[in-house]
Amino acid sequence: LILISGFSTAAKTLQVLIIGNSFSFTPSSETDPQTPKFIAGLLESNKIDATVDFLTHPGFTLEQHFNSGEIQHRLSLKKYDFVVIQPYSIEALELPACFGDLDLGPTGRTKFLEFGEKIISLIRKNGAEPMIFEPWTYNTGHAWLKNDFECLRFADGKTWYGDSLEAYRSRLHAGYRMLHERTDAEIIPVGDAWWSVRRDRRPGVPIEQLYENDNYHPTYFGAFLSPL
Repeated sequence: LILISGFSTAAKTLQVLIIGNSFSFTPSSETDPQTPKFIAGLLESNKIDATVDFLTHPGFTLEQHFNSGEIQHRLSLKKYDFVVIQPYSIEALELPACFGDLDLGPTGRTKFLEFGEKIISLIRKNGAEPMIFEPWTYNTGHAWLKNDFECLRFADGKTWYGDSLEAYRSRLHAGYRMLHERTDAEIIPVGDAWWSVRRDRRPGVPIEQLYENDNYHPTYFGAFLSPL
């Protein structure tokens, strides 16, 4: 319980803010997100008194969150103990230029690192501890992994995710490791928990139970696994 153990050192009522997108509120709604509920419940079950606030918008990258001004406004209103940042699912990767050209959302690692550092700086000025939510890989069957996806490949013919989900996971982790090295912010390895389900093929817990039919958003079970 990395997230919970990080919170458990304080004796007061903890103030927690979660900044993210649909990975933080699915399978519920933007106005009633699921992950903050699970975190609050886990904290309560560990006898940690906490208030968990959230700032989530579907499809938002770190750049969009920063440029919207909402983070700056929220941090000006209240002092937090911890702020969890959940970036766009693949923005920590190197991506083909086509992603930016077609305005698909993320443009890749350069912007991820730039705006990750900027947001972490804002959080520390608030006096809070930043924590970075490292997500899971898309599941096989996702539209952006298929051969007919127009932004699948770089100019040299290589795909954005590599030659396997293991390569995809390794590239994703490398991006988060770079952000950690630049900022010393703690990484919450949510994707590792999902990967252990895939790797171990535990009886009664098939990997498919973690994903919605779109092969990337979490089911109720996947959302519950995320803060563990």
